[in-house]
Amino acid sequence: MHPEADVPHDIVPATRRDARRLRGDADAVGAADGTPEPSPPRRAVVRLGVAAAGTAALAAVAALLLPKPGSAPVTAPAPRPSTPPGGAAGAPVPVPSSPVPQPSRVPDPTSTPQPIRSPEDSVGPEAPKDRDDSLTRAEPEPAAPQPVDPPLPRNPAPLPPDDPEDPDDPASPEDPGEPSTEPTRPSDPVEPTAPAKPAPPRRPADQLSIPVADTAEARRHLLRRAGLAVGAGALGEIESAGLQSWIAQQLDPSVEDVIEPTLRAWYPASYFTIDEARETLADDGDPTAASETEQSTLARRMFGSRQIFEQIVDVFANTLNVPPAYGNSMTWSVADYHRTVIRAHALGRYADMLHAAARHPAMMVVLDNRRSTAADVNENYGRELLELHTVGYGAYTEAEVRSSSMIMSGRRIADQAFSWEPQHHALGPVSVLGFTDDNADPTAGLDLGDRYIAHLAHHPRTAETVARKLAVRFVSDRPSADLIAALADVYLATATDIRAVMVALFGSDEFWDAQGTKLRRPTDDLCGVIRCIGMTIDRTNIDEVRHMFWTVDNLGDAPLRWGPPNGYPDVAEAWLGAGQVAGRWDHHRELINGDRLTFSPSEEFLAGITPGLGQTAGSWADQVSRITLGAPIDDRDLAAVTAFLGLSADAVVEPRHANQKASVAALLFDSPRYLLR
Repeated sequence: MHPEADVPHDIVPATRRDARRLRGDADAVGAADGTPEPSPPRRAVVRLGVAAAGTAALAAVAALLLPKPGSAPVTAPAPRPSTPPGGAAGAPVPVPSSPVPQPSRVPDPTSTPQPIRSPEDSVGPEAPKDRDDSLTRAEPEPAAPQPVDPPLPRNPAPLPPDDPEDPDDPASPEDPGEPSTEPTRPSDPVEPTAPAKPAPPRRPADQLSIPVADTAEARRHLLRRAGLAVGAGALGEIESAGLQSWIAQQLDPSVEDVIEPTLRAWYPASYFTIDEARETLADDGDPTAASETEQSTLARRMFGSRQIFEQIVDVFANTLNVPPAYGNSMTWSVADYHRTVIRAHALGRYADMLHAAARHPAMMVVLDNRRSTAADVNENYGRELLELHTVGYGAYTEAEVRSSSMIMSGRRIADQAFSWEPQHHALGPVSVLGFTDDNADPTAGLDLGDRYIAHLAHHPRTAETVARKLAVRFVSDRPSADLIAALADVYLATATDIRAVMVALFGSDEFWDAQGTKLRRPTDDLCGVIRCIGMTIDRTNIDEVRHMFWTVDNLGDAPLRWGPPNGYPDVAEAWLGAGQVAGRWDHHRELINGDRLTFSPSEEFLAGITPGLGQTAGSWADQVSRITLGAPIDDRDLAAVTAFLGLSADAVVEPRHANQKASVAALLFDSPRYLLR
């Protein structure tokens, strides 16, 4: 595909063509996941004299992650303009029906040296050491044969919609043979006319089987790669549940996040239907629902119990990107879009997500389908439906873009609600990737579009698109062709089931072998620190979440804030700018020092990073590393910590050094071991 460059924060282009114009036709730069080339960062402040070490750290990370010469680079996104705050391995594990417990804090130790007391904090012990540092292959246990869904053909014929119901007749009552001139805005979705097609059985997450033993290293890798939390406390949660059970809980769509009651109280507008927003908000320019949708999304990433689910939601929110800050034309519908289109289907079928998006007013606004008429067909949605949402760039011709746009014409909005308007449906023969139709009856245009969406959803190239998106997020920036093909086969065999693809991904060797091959984006970086220091939603307030949203927005990574339709980049090249990484380091220190409004380390965290009486610098550094990163200290981090303290590794820590424990913890969060995930 031809990815777009970033655009100024206050100008949100509706199309990639608009983005090119705004940037003066800046050169498009390709990436493994089709992500844009953002502009260079503008903010870099480094404290505590770690700039030189940071440059070396970034060089080390770049050497591990950046592509070999010949691959196209992607530079870091520009920070936003400053904005004022307004079990045995291999055995099937049943999915529990009860909610996942809240993440544990630092576990109680079994032994404790007498701590050195510093004036500002409580004392605490050393965390228990990991029992096993190896990621060991599990011996597979014999399993009973499971029924296998028959795979769909790799070049399928046109498919009907997945869940059709009885249609509403859009024709005028006075003249049933002529298309109505009045838009239809039904209270319930207008349903297609195609006959029902039973879906194959879904591949359940309760048959999850992983190829590695449940060791400390396996738990660390899972948490770094698929979760949002870090450190000893988060690892304790996985250890208590068991590796397979924890994954199964995370992939259970019936589990409600433990922070949901607080979110409903803080962000009621983010739960509004379109009708509720219309009745409740001041006018169609009221930004309340949009801002609450953005901030509640960040709150879930900072404090929620459904860590893997939130990562999956983020993948598809960027795939079918509808930024809440787009403008007044969707302030009543944007909260409904992210709740009923993205979140509702993130562990369901991608075909259902596409159908929901294709009948949602927010998508019709962002990609200009509301302006598409029979006389003047707008090609934005028809093009991005192919390029971004389904088969990907290069799989279609310009003539097929025209047909795609004609098929989807007539889907418009009225009063910020979806409206099917047959008088605006363009007629004439259409042909796209094996889907053909005479397209002679405007009253059948809505059903035609539904059948077309179903065809695209089940296309082998769409299967590869979805497989690649998930593999790039959870495995590596450049996942193997074999992995993508295997995940695509599961997608097709299970009628586009996203959860089944995730089960297969966690059951792959490539996921467990890909250690340290991804980079934390700024939001994941700061969420990891917040969770590690013991912050929970009951220890903060809504104002602090709003301030943190603007913090990650200034770092260029606020949830749902990417303007162009292709979504945030998800590869290392986009997030390795030295100035942007240094900006994260500033916030590490603010969080650990308790310099924000309410965010501050818990007593358990402070106790865990406090040195004991007579403890050596090397032993203390290892203790802090286990609390913060969930792993023993390595030689490079030990050298950085001891250099900062001005001590040798075997020197005894003095009371004055104990006062620097927050800085020692921050140094470890600054390290490549934390930056890599």
